[in-house]
Amino acid sequence: MVPIAEFLEMAPVVGEDALFDRVAAAALDEFAEHGIRRTSMEDVARRAGVSRMTVFRRFSSKQRLIEIVIAREVHRGMQELDLLWEGAETLEDRLVAGFEFAGRYVRGHPGARRWSAEQLFPAFQPLGMTDVASDMEFTEYDADELYIR
Repeated sequence: MVPIAEFLEMAPVVGEDALFDRVAAAALDEFAEHGIRRTSMEDVARRAGVSRMTVFRRFSSKQRLIEIVIAREVHRGMQELDLLWEGAETLEDRLVAGFEFAGRYVRGHPGARRWSAEQLFPAFQPLGMTDVASDMEFTEYDADELYIR
C-alpha cells in the first residue's frame, strides 16, 4: 500500500507549478460534476485548456491523476483540521472540532454528492486497499450522510 504522503511527494507543492495545479483543479471539477468513472483525460484537458498530451505528461495515467487529486484533497483537509486544532485547548475540544470538521468537509466537498465509495475504492485497488471495500457494502452519499450497511 502506498501512503498518501508518497503521492504528495510525487507532485509539485500546490502553487509551485501553475499548469499542474490547473490540471489537478480541472480534474477535481470534472470528477465532482461527472463522476470519476465517466471523466476522461480528454475531459480534464478540455476543462484545463490544455492538450490531452499535456495531461498525460504531467500525470502519466488517469489512475495517477485520481491518486494525486485524492491525495491533495486529503492534504488540504488535514491542513484545515490542523488550523482548527491550533485553537483547541483540550483533547476533548480537538475531538469535537475534528468530528464537526469531518462532517462539514464531506458535506461541503464538491465531489461528495457525486462520488460513491463504489467509485473511490476501485481507484485504490492498485494500492492494495481493497480489504475495506470487501468488508462493507456502501450506498451512494446523500447530502448529509454516508450510509454503510
